[in-house]
Amino acid sequence: MNRIKPLKPSKESKLKRGKIAENRASLVLRKKGYNILARNIRFYGIEIDYLVKKEIEGEYHYFFFEIKRIKNEHYNAGYLPFSFKQYMKYRKAIDNWHAELNKIKNSHIGLILFNENSELLDFNPHYVKNEMFNSQAN
Repeated sequence: MNRIKPLKPSKESKLKRGKIAENRASLVLRKKGYNILARNIRFYGIEIDYLVKKEIEGEYHYFFFEIKRIKNEHYNAGYLPFSFKQYMKYRKAIDNWHAELNKIKNSHIGLILFNENSELLDFNPHYVKNEMFNSQAN
């Protein structure tokens, strides 16, 4: 019996859906009062989807946002979209940035999640915290 296999999305269609999510992320960030400084830039060895800043209690805070698309069932199952390896790359890049500028200390790694239909699932400007990966770092 011949079974019809579902077609896998092409690389081109995945890129297109990723761009849609990134464009929607831009709208979300602006609506929440963030000033977009850069998008899709190489930054100390990693690619940053968005580098933004926002004034909080009289001080500027800088946010390095990762934009991800995941399936609803993975999100509902508690799937962690930010790996330890990715965290370490971000942390190293941010540490280098702090050392170079010698004055910026208010920086955060954020995450904006969209589902497969590019609908917003989660917005968390403080998604990655050091304690999330401390057991793996030691």
